[in-house]
Amino acid sequence: MASISDSDFDDKRLIARVEDAIRLTERRGFARFVGFFDERQTAMLKNHLRRSHPQLLFRFDGGHPQAERVMLGVFPDEVQQEESVFPFVAIRFDYRLQAAVTHRDVLGSVLACGIERDTIGDIVIADGYAIVFVTEELAAFVADSVDTIGREGVKATFPFTGNVPPIHRFAPLDGTVASPRLDAVLKVLIGVSREQAVEWIRSDRVRVDHVTQSSASFTVREGAIISVSGYGRFVIDDLSALSKKGRVILRARKFV
Repeated sequence: MASISDSDFDDKRLIARVEDAIRLTERRGFARFVGFFDERQTAMLKNHLRRSHPQLLFRFDGGHPQAERVMLGVFPDEVQQEESVFPFVAIRFDYRLQAAVTHRDVLGSVLACGIERDTIGDIVIADGYAIVFVTEELAAFVADSVDTIGREGVKATFPFTGNVPPIHRFAPLDGTVASPRLDAVLKVLIGVSREQAVEWIRSDRVRVDHVTQSSASFTVREGAIISVSGYGRFVIDDLSALSKKGRVILRARKFV
């Protein structure tokens, strides 16, 4: 009998939590929120919801445009989907500009409050401060409890409503492809032959939206994030226009 991996078991538990939220939304007629989820979990849940609940109104939000850890909102109607405010807030922790504070330092200090990882969203590190997204019900407790990060004394601002600095920088990348097949797109993204792209895909070195994709004929969609072992990550911005020669114009960005 095939064994069930830890990740499969965790995914089943996440799906069960989401299904409970959907049932409550349908029964009581109000929005429900679940999470935070990492990028792999989010991709898995999106696939599940689109397959199992094609009419469901849902949205993922992490509080800023480049959010990697996001919360799921499930809505009974379009009005609630548009008007609902996700139940998380941002806390800003200020420290010395010269302090070498890391993501791990901040996460460790927040987890030391005794809360679970899935109640914490993104942690954004900037010069002299860090921004932490947490569930609304725990935000005041975390802001009051964290007075040091690493060896640095910190001052908390809660709730923080200012701009969140970008967590990624990008380099633009354009080209044309015969079709939006994964092997054709990969050829442009990493600058290899079509045959080499196919070999890379079949050796499980390519992930699309954080899920390993081993089919060279897989259709790439706009908005997809493609990760290639040894080459980095790319986001696909546009695959809709055609060149004068009838080829698909690819516009993408590489994470740098």
